[in-house]
Amino acid sequence: MPSRESPMIRFWRYVHPTLDDSCWLWQGALGSQGYGQIGVGLRRLRTRRNVSAHRVAYEIAYGTVLPFGIEIDHLCRVRRCVNPRHLEAVTHIENTMRGMSPMAKQARQTECKYGHALDTANTWRSPTASDRKCRKCGTKWRVMLTRVQRKERRLGDVRLLTVQVGEGSG
Repeated sequence: MPSRESPMIRFWRYVHPTLDDSCWLWQGALGSQGYGQIGVGLRRLRTRRNVSAHRVAYEIAYGTVLPFGIEIDHLCRVRRCVNPRHLEAVTHIENTMRGMSPMAKQARQTECKYGHALDTANTWRSPTASDRKCRKCGTKWRVMLTRVQRKERRLGDVRLLTVQVGEGSG
């Protein structure tokens, strides 16, 4: 019966480390999101499963098994990178906020699209949604909307009068 290759040897077969601080790109299988994947465990014992290659790289480099709820963040933003110097263990929220998702971009936003500061004095937070609104812009739009509504009411009254006058003279 042939001896199985150790997981450590299999891992390094798919990595070509460099002496400089550049990314070490994973050369093995990739998951649907573009992250490297490596199988660990034994098929015959039904313990085989795919794990993220960057997570394995972190655990090899730092000798710790990460606790539940801790994720590995790619500081270089390259999903195939397994260079331990480019990886950091963080919480899910921190990992999300460092990313480029719309939620992360909005959380980092310091001004509204018209240049008003989104500080505590000028920011309104919805009690039901997680978004923030600029108070100055909201006031500006409410004033403009009120003017339009008043104008429509006046025009509506005039239209109503012309309809009534028009019907009576027929």
